[in-house]
Amino acid sequence: MLGHFLHYKAYISREQLSIDLDNDLLQDAMAIVHFPTTCITPHDEYETTVALHMAKWSRRQFPNPLVTENRIDIVKLGGLFRRLHKYMSDYMAKATSPSIARAYLCLDNVSKGRSHSRYAHKPFNLNGLNYDEKKRLLQTFLRYELFYKVEHPRVKAEGVTERIRFLAVKGGNRLQKWDLEGIRCVHEYVRSLYGAVLAHCSGVHRPEPEVRIASRASHWHFNPDLYGFDLELPGIYTHNTPMLADFGFELISTLINVATRGEKGRQKAIKWFKLFVNETEPTLKRSILFPGGLALNFDRPRTREKDFEKTPGVCQKLFAAIRSQEWLGSAYEPSEAALRRSVFRQRAWFLLDDSRLYPRPRLSHFPLKQHMKNHSRKKSLCTQFSQTRL
Repeated sequence: MLGHFLHYKAYISREQLSIDLDNDLLQDAMAIVHFPTTCITPHDEYETTVALHMAKWSRRQFPNPLVTENRIDIVKLGGLFRRLHKYMSDYMAKATSPSIARAYLCLDNVSKGRSHSRYAHKPFNLNGLNYDEKKRLLQTFLRYELFYKVEHPRVKAEGVTERIRFLAVKGGNRLQKWDLEGIRCVHEYVRSLYGAVLAHCSGVHRPEPEVRIASRASHWHFNPDLYGFDLELPGIYTHNTPMLADFGFELISTLINVATRGEKGRQKAIKWFKLFVNETEPTLKRSILFPGGLALNFDRPRTREKDFEKTPGVCQKLFAAIRSQEWLGSAYEPSEAALRRSVFRQRAWFLLDDSRLYPRPRLSHFPLKQHMKNHSRKKSLCTQFSQTRL
């Protein structure tokens, strides 16, 4: 019976994968499911094993299980893509929501339990994306997962030397800045999931969106660093959520499933956060940020035009707005530049060809310079965002 089940499961997975995968995506996925683990690889050999593994990935040498009919690999790939599909759908649902702040607090679409959030959104139908958008989204999620398997935070005492940037090499050619920007977008999404878990553990409830609120500045952005104070975690609002997002999907998946399993699960998650902040985090060093990413904090955007020539349509349209004369007068303050990058990435600005899936046309939900000027007359926009907890 088990043999028949595995054969059937492998057959279904094979049929699904053969539709969606080209060789580049397949190589990324195989590198993930066969990534070396410390449970099998001796500690003193781990770095060398990872280097050899990524060299094999760079040369595109992983066998295609759809050709060799390797049932074990097919089942592993099927499981990987089902997990990623859940998060991809959740990210796009949130990125195209009328209210970012409300949508990003929701965990119901990525958890087995129920979160405290009263605001729920329907899962995003990925069939609404065109072929290029689907491939871009899937490859970006795969690259994020693979990158942070290589470059996860490490124990300081280990004295691990910094590795070569394996993901910056593909067949001898460096990845383009827009490829790296996609990884940053997914990193921002995963970081937001930790904020949602912290909010859930804090007992935060969200009202139903009964009024039109999308034009308010506080609904342009979700700040994942606000909710640690309620759990007496003062350090988590400064740098812990970015570090946590460096661990890929495995850690956040486990934490979400624990935190949403009733009161006992919530208390376990709170205990875990406290142990991480007070005991684990001080022993770690975060991986050095990878180079690249599209420049969003410049006052001479014409000099960066080449960076945007091959980007998706949304990036190009936003660049055209940035390049307009009204933007050339003054540069962003550093805090505003960081905020703008976060807002754009929460809106998945790198991944879509146009604005058809956003709640309003002409990208009017992206806060541009004129929005920040209008709000700064009353109160700093960054201050509004940092203090808003609906």
